[in-house]
Amino acid sequence: MALETTARSLSRPAGLRIAGWLAAHRAGLVVLGFAVAATAINAVWLVQDRHGGAVGIDEAGYLALAVSDHVQLIHNGPLTLAHFVLQQPVQPPLVTVLSSLVFLVTGGPSVLGAFAVQLGAYAITIVLSFAIARRLAGTLPGIVTAIVVASTPIALDYTHEYLFAIPSSAAFTAAVWAALNSNGLTRLRWSLLWGIALGAMVLSRSLTLAFIPAFAFLALVQILQSADRRRALAGLGSGTAAAAFVAAPWYVSQGGSVVRYLTTYGYGTTSYLYGARTSPLSLASLSNFVEVNINEYLWLPLTIVLLIGGIAIVARAVTALSHRRFRELLASPWFYVGFVVVEGLVALESTRNSGLGFVAPVVPCLVALGVSGLLHQLSGRVAVAVAAAVIIVAAAPPWLGKMPLHEPTAAPVTVDVPGLGPVSVFDTLTAFDLAAAGEIDHRDPKGSGWSTAARVLVADVDKLAAPTSQAFRVIFAFNNQLLNVNTFRLDQLLATGVGVDVNLLAAPAARSTGSYGAQLHNLAGEGEAFVLIRDSAHGDFQPPPDPSAVAAAAHRIGFAKRDSLRLPDGSRVDVWQR
Repeated sequence: MALETTARSLSRPAGLRIAGWLAAHRAGLVVLGFAVAATAINAVWLVQDRHGGAVGIDEAGYLALAVSDHVQLIHNGPLTLAHFVLQQPVQPPLVTVLSSLVFLVTGGPSVLGAFAVQLGAYAITIVLSFAIARRLAGTLPGIVTAIVVASTPIALDYTHEYLFAIPSSAAFTAAVWAALNSNGLTRLRWSLLWGIALGAMVLSRSLTLAFIPAFAFLALVQILQSADRRRALAGLGSGTAAAAFVAAPWYVSQGGSVVRYLTTYGYGTTSYLYGARTSPLSLASLSNFVEVNINEYLWLPLTIVLLIGGIAIVARAVTALSHRRFRELLASPWFYVGFVVVEGLVALESTRNSGLGFVAPVVPCLVALGVSGLLHQLSGRVAVAVAAAVIIVAAAPPWLGKMPLHEPTAAPVTVDVPGLGPVSVFDTLTAFDLAAAGEIDHRDPKGSGWSTAARVLVADVDKLAAPTSQAFRVIFAFNNQLLNVNTFRLDQLLATGVGVDVNLLAAPAARSTGSYGAQLHNLAGEGEAFVLIRDSAHGDFQPPPDPSAVAAAAHRIGFAKRDSLRLPDGSRVDVWQR
């Protein structure tokens, strides 16, 4: 009896402690539950709408890297994987390496398994956006922000695509959250987390290098504002060392390829092919930047909410400055979050390349600012509750348009806005639909026919290859969004675990048989080789090679047509072998 009484007396305080912890973290647990539910819903969507379907050209390239990383890991070990990754140029390797680790759990490489990284990043972004908004304005703005971030078209779209937008968004948001909790970089563990997040951010997508100046400037502001500068400098040093530990090995190895890529596709002569042709400093460029980001990533209802919230924040800042509270403003979390958003948007607007989800890292903080700014200005529970409900309703349409009502042939609902033109209010096209425009049949919205055609083409080439051939080369004389060099390489890796040498034939200025023949001779080398020629340029990237001239050139240097494959759009691919 005495022992039972003692046990009850010991268990009661523990129970009270648990109850107290649950009560103190109730809002966070609610948001965590919401994030898990939202992630599960998106996982179901991926199973239904992407499993077995086509993948875009960029997705296929990144997925092939992930499978290659996995092959290196399981056959040669982590050290060889590290060496292999350091030799991968241009594209930072964090996302593909994480996917290769996921494959260890899922039992092997698969397209669907790779999306676990996207889903995890999506959940992390939701939870951290709540934490940032709660720091700005309290619990209710934090909850509303989490709901809105999870609902934005850009978050839903790029959780559904194997690209780097959402992982880089999660790292960016983590860096802001850690900085706000670091007490001006004086708390070591938060300073370290800040550095790790920044390292992960630039290692997930190279364009995020453009956001580093904002974090560096704000670190300087935090140090100058700190009451303990020595400790703040130590925090800056430890955070910088952590960032370098994460990202420096790859950037030291591949920095040259990153610089060439950014100065060609980001700010060079090629950048206009991926966005506006106007000067980045022009009013037309600014208008195009705003229009594109609203239409593709936010939509008009949510944009109006964020605009109102932004106006409220600016009014608050002006009031603070009019009362000469400049130092107080600099030390405010509002200034920190606002500065990373503004610098990020300016950096992205400075390039003519609108890219795919480039603005994703900035969006969670942008939403936290807008939602918190609007709700923080209101007084009275009823007014705040009504405003919160309106914001959630304004953010709800993407859940319908991007998921259950998804219809690739539907036209968007738009409103003409002076200075911007048609602005989306509601749309059922996903980013995948937009990327595959003109190729997806409404009777096959997943593009399963293209996926099957890609696998059949790989199997056909493998069947034709000589049994004694140690290696062969494949040359694509076309570059379609859903059937291309990347999809061939991916399907070859998934089927055999072995990559092949696959190259793309360029369309020379002369477009003559001789110019194609010179290219084919160089790309084919001396061993066994295949040339794949499509009889149509519909849906291909421009400029397409001339199929007749390519066929004549292939025949001239010893290739012969061995087989043909009909594609879902009715075009034909001829397989030439030498």
